[in-house]
Amino acid sequence: MKTRLLKNTIASLTVFTAIALLALPSLAGIQYTSKDSNLTVQYGSKCSTTKPSGTYRVRNGVTGNLTALDCSGIGGDIADHKFEDTSGKERCYGQMRQVWSRKVFTIWTIEGAIPGHPCSQAGKTFTFEMDSGKQI
Repeated sequence: MKTRLLKNTIASLTVFTAIALLALPSLAGIQYTSKDSNLTVQYGSKCSTTKPSGTYRVRNGVTGNLTALDCSGIGGDIADHKFEDTSGKERCYGQMRQVWSRKVFTIWTIEGAIPGHPCSQAGKTFTFEMDSGKQI
């Protein structure tokens, strides 16, 4: 009886763990679009803190790269990246945080201008509600 109970408990824990791991957000190969369709964020297949592992595109023509600040927390409910605009009339850099709670949000903190380019939004923070993400 005890052996059977132990086997059932282990089986239940295994299933629960597998379900929990599948439910955690992953950035690998996922694309998020803001609810207002002004922003698209796309993550590559591997996290990197040394080279871009994601991109973004804003409806006004700005595009840029995302580089993770930390890859150890993958599967958590917050992911922090530095961003750097690569096109657009103005080019800025800063930090972007993606948060998964009941809804998905990205929070963009604009720190300054890419050398040689203007950035009128420096010092501002913008928040976008995102869709739930889709595999690409």
